[in-house]
Amino acid sequence: MEKKEMVDQINYLKELAEHTRVRAADGYQFFLLWGVLWIIGYIGSIYFTYIVWAIIGPVGGILSAWLGYRVNRGRPAPLLLKKIGWLALSLLFFSSVLAIAFGFLGNESQHLQKFFNAYWPFIIGVIYTSAGIFMDKNMVRVGIWLLIMSVVGFFLPLIYQEVYFAIIGGGSIIISGLVLRKKVLKNG
Repeated sequence: MEKKEMVDQINYLKELAEHTRVRAADGYQFFLLWGVLWIIGYIGSIYFTYIVWAIIGPVGGILSAWLGYRVNRGRPAPLLLKKIGWLALSLLFFSSVLAIAFGFLGNESQHLQKFFNAYWPFIIGVIYTSAGIFMDKNMVRVGIWLLIMSVVGFFLPLIYQEVYFAIIGGGSIIISGLVLRKKVLKNG
């Protein structure tokens, strides 16, 4: 490969990454939606049962599909953004399968509940960190923050843990959405 070709390839990759970052920022509404749903889920688990998550999951999925249609109407997503999306969805799917398997194996002990409370922030932290490598250093920071906070939160008493994850997890996702919204408005 000649020097000019290498420079052209590097410039192409930079342009692709920047275009992906800008388009990914358009998805800030998903972060706001899931941040609010996360808070409702953890707080709802205190007053009701974990069944609240069985309602939040499908409702969030339907609202996410509607938002996805609304946000991307008439604009194809960049290839890199599609690949990041598939990575995130596959991680989420396999994490869900693992969580369901653990749920069938265990009982309703406090240890299992504490595990599940910490499990999802940890998995979302992994998804943020892996997607952030391609999208934005702030996503990596939030991902690492969620990973650390999920480990710390695991050791809290159950009722405090749910409030902690509602604030830390839901709040982190909402802050991510607000940061991305600011980028959209700035680039606007």
